[in-house]
Amino acid sequence: MSKYLKMNLDDVRDVQYDILKQVHDFCVRNNITYFLSFGTLLGAIRHQGFIPWDDDIDISMPRPDFDKFMKMWNIENLETITCASNDYDFVFGRVYDKGTCQISKNIHFRGICIDIYPLDGISEKKYVLKYYNMKRYLIVLIRRVLQRSKYYLIYKSFKKKKDFYLLAFFNRLQDRIARKYSYEKSKYVASLVSGVNDNLPLRREWFEEKILVPFEEDSFYAPSGYDAFLKTMYGNYMELPPEDKRKPYHGENYYKICQEY
Repeated sequence: MSKYLKMNLDDVRDVQYDILKQVHDFCVRNNITYFLSFGTLLGAIRHQGFIPWDDDIDISMPRPDFDKFMKMWNIENLETITCASNDYDFVFGRVYDKGTCQISKNIHFRGICIDIYPLDGISEKKYVLKYYNMKRYLIVLIRRVLQRSKYYLIYKSFKKKKDFYLLAFFNRLQDRIARKYSYEKSKYVASLVSGVNDNLPLRREWFEEKILVPFEEDSFYAPSGYDAFLKTMYGNYMELPPEDKRKPYHGENYYKICQEY
């Protein structure tokens, strides 16, 4: 029988940080390119670690490296998952710690993780990108409706498998659309499977080289064009947000799984 111990923000960060170190070591051993991304990259540059009120870790990989990583990953205590799974809600990838879980309304979910966003090529033609985004937003809207429906059913302790499979269908549809343009042959790239506001066109040249930047007690890879990337995403990224905006975004209830004998 298992026992569950509630984890605070520092506990959660410790596990996320350990996952990141293992991912970094694995990528170095196997010649896989990754970068700190989004709020994690911002934290590394502005705070040399976690943003004080942040509660997750994001990394990005060029699509070829993302696929290679997901195929090769073999660390026993950590689980990778992508939209190929029927019981996964998202289109980007994750690495989960198997020794933790999330509990909500007595329902157990996978535990602490870091997010991995593939970078895909995009068209240089604005009208093509606009058409793509229209399709993408429609799919994201459908997925969100299905996600809410699924969780409502789970909380009622009643599952309709068709909701899971329908969500998986639209996850894979969005993934297939994202892969249309080659990363290597495109002048611009984007994170096409993240949130609807995160798919801004980015110059691929910003990601052609990687540099080590300090993050907490170690150093991890960032794109050499991190300044242009962060300005595109956040504007004046060195300026702190208003105090009322400095709150953890996710706030899940995480627990450490302890075995009882």
